[in-house]
Amino acid sequence: MHLAGHRRGGRSPESYPQSPAVGILAALPPLSRQRFIDGDTTQTGLNGASSSPFKTIAQFMASRTNVSANDASANYVGWVTPSITGGYTENVAFPAYASTQLRADSQGFGPGTGITGNVTWANIAGAFAGSLAVSGLHNIGVIGTITLTDDASAPSSLFIISADEIGDSNIAVTGLVDATTTQKLANIACLNTIFPNGITAGTGADNANVSIVNCILSGNTLSGRSIQSFDSIISVSAISARITAAFLDTLFGESSAPVLTLSNGTLPVLFDGVSWQSFSEAGGSRPGGDTGAAVIVIGGFDGGSVPGADLLGTGNTDVSLNGTGATVGYRGAFSGNHYSVDGQTGDGSATLKLGGGEKNGDTICITKRDFAAQKYDVKDNAGNIIATIASGQQGFVVARFLTGPNDWVFDRGGSLGT
Repeated sequence: MHLAGHRRGGRSPESYPQSPAVGILAALPPLSRQRFIDGDTTQTGLNGASSSPFKTIAQFMASRTNVSANDASANYVGWVTPSITGGYTENVAFPAYASTQLRADSQGFGPGTGITGNVTWANIAGAFAGSLAVSGLHNIGVIGTITLTDDASAPSSLFIISADEIGDSNIAVTGLVDATTTQKLANIACLNTIFPNGITAGTGADNANVSIVNCILSGNTLSGRSIQSFDSIISVSAISARITAAFLDTLFGESSAPVLTLSNGTLPVLFDGVSWQSFSEAGGSRPGGDTGAAVIVIGGFDGGSVPGADLLGTGNTDVSLNGTGATVGYRGAFSGNHYSVDGQTGDGSATLKLGGGEKNGDTICITKRDFAAQKYDVKDNAGNIIATIASGQQGFVVARFLTGPNDWVFDRGGSLGT
């Protein structure tokens, strides 16, 4: 075995490996598109290298160039390290037309990587524009507001607010998130974040969509061109969208009485059963009328009852899940998956129409609530009687849509005589 030290024959001694000379590490250049930010640093070089990090987020933002469309499109990432001085007390401005992200590898809650100040992305008059600009915050809370603006020349853009933790450990944006004047912002995407003062993206044709996943949102308003909510809690008084909205595994604040509106609604609002039940129990409402917001619950009546307008007591009434093809007075917000009739003065019937957004297995229910001395028929789209509630009896019929016959078929029913 040869030991490091003297070689045989009296030759020159071998050298042990040596650490770099003092100052070498401090002189190392930063990575090409990633920088480090350390609010507690004592370094003076401040070039964003791990050995010479920026002290403020503003210094990082100032280092972000925009010298070509490729430069603007490629992500430029600032890693924010925890600061024992309570995080970062400064206003933060993202650069125009460029993809820039602030990320922290530590847990998002607590003061270490949070921003105390307002965050803005004025996506206006950038030097170069790529095909897409993506900016946002990850594991970084904000004690302040977030305001997003742009101009007609801005690239299509996304803003992402996210955290790794879920449940009580979410990050929070304590002030309003406001994007009401944007024209090119496609989406505000939020994950594991608390918003105690709401999100307003506007309901104009060029406003942003809003997506929230495992978020807690309260305050006065949630608005966007469209709204998608998954596994979230919403406690706002006004929910408004331009086109449509979807709520899956979403709970609504008790007695928050949210009013849901679609300013130019062409598609129904989608709920799963849990979300619709919670919306109803919270006192949620939607504007009425043939042009109001139709509601589709996954599974139809079996997923959650959506009452439509009461059926005409005599003659035939055409109905569908979202009002498409229905008789006037049973469209839009007058539509549903559960229709009832009482006070009949003659025989009546309901025809279950197609084209109302029905999916294979969806159900619709027709109920005769009184003991009127008239019968009530339920017909499929082709006009065939699939069930009858006899005269002098209360009863119900549940029909199921099947793609095989491409029509509504009898699923179950019952009646009760006097």
